[in-house]
Amino acid sequence: MDGRGLVESGINDDEYSYLQPYKHMQPNRIFYLDVMRLMATFAVILLHTACFLSLPGTPSHCAAMTYDGISRWCVPFFVMISGALFLNPERQISTRTLYRKYILHLAVVYIVWQTFYVCISRVLVPAMSEGDIVWTDALKAWVDPFIHLWFLPMLIGVYMLIPLLRKLAISRYCNMSIGIWAICFSLLFVAKAMITEVRDMNEWLYCIIALLGYAGYYLLGYRLANMVPGNKHRITATILFLLSAGLTLLFSLIHDNDSMFFDYLSPNVMLMSASLFVLTGWLLQNTRPNKLLHQIVSFTRKELLGIYLMHIIFVAMISRTPLLLTGWTAWLTIPVISIVVFVCSLFTIKLLHRLRIRYIC
Repeated sequence: MDGRGLVESGINDDEYSYLQPYKHMQPNRIFYLDVMRLMATFAVILLHTACFLSLPGTPSHCAAMTYDGISRWCVPFFVMISGALFLNPERQISTRTLYRKYILHLAVVYIVWQTFYVCISRVLVPAMSEGDIVWTDALKAWVDPFIHLWFLPMLIGVYMLIPLLRKLAISRYCNMSIGIWAICFSLLFVAKAMITEVRDMNEWLYCIIALLGYAGYYLLGYRLANMVPGNKHRITATILFLLSAGLTLLFSLIHDNDSMFFDYLSPNVMLMSASLFVLTGWLLQNTRPNKLLHQIVSFTRKELLGIYLMHIIFVAMISRTPLLLTGWTAWLTIPVISIVVFVCSLFTIKLLHRLRIRYIC
């Protein structure tokens, strides 16, 4: 999409005049959502960098698992930001506009980038390594979303539920629905941990359940964005964040080969994401942003979608380069590499925008 595309997706933005703007910014901007979107984009890069550079059995693996764990709020942030924007009752949008402007646009972006990554991984790489190109494997690979692109079809599914979610958001059943969502997915988490059949459920059934899970984040984002946290709320949010983040890291280190604690719909990640959303929103709305932060947000906000789509290329390239990741240097190397990937992706997308390739990035 262009720099103003993927509106309300949480990755990129448009004008948010229908929400209360941040008091120190121009009227058509919501500064704290801009910052949170930037934070989430960098957290995605940090997460993928940690995954690609993880070396099991070494101190670098411990560092990678730590950065991976503390970044797990990134995707829920995107979804909650989108919910805060799209479910606002002052935002008028018809079903026709929803499908023609947003869902169709998302579908095009997904098809283009999925094809691009499949061509690189299944055609270009084998050709360069003088291997055989298996076209049937390439076609099969196209069906499964590439690493990070699963977010787009998931978002399309949530967008289809928006008419229902908008009605639910303004009803008296909103809080109850969020509570039921949290309880059900916590119970599902326990069931997956204890029952093999539940954990190995049919893929299509899992997709439907996951869609309902992210729809819950959508409602949660709207609700949290419209609350004014008092001192008790902030203290509770701080405790919940520290507790959930600590448990995420602890369980991931104890159960090294078990990724269920890193699942975006696990109760520990749900708590970590919700509490951090409250704390970040309150902090950014009650402190005057410094000039540097303001400039960074203004410089990057139109490229965040493209950065999300592009960054895996640079992460994969760097992961193939010999790096000093043995020992404790990984604690510094992983975030530094993440910054490099972010900057490389940013200027690559700016170049594409300069070439008027905006619709898909």
